[in-house]
Amino acid sequence: MNHALTEMKVPVQFMVYPRENHGFTEPRHQMDRVRRYVKFFSKYLNAPLVTEPAGQ
Repeated sequence: MNHALTEMKVPVQFMVYPRENHGFTEPRHQMDRVRRYVKFFSKYLNAPLVTEPAGQ
């Protein structure tokens, strides 16, 4: 995905987490990755950033 987005001139940040391979095992790294995904997609899909489940 990083390569495809870079070719399309979308600014990306490639992250490498210590002690992790392709699948993440450390909860702190998993949470950081999810937060980065949500922020990225919120920005590039012009969608509001939602931090609470619907109906809360």
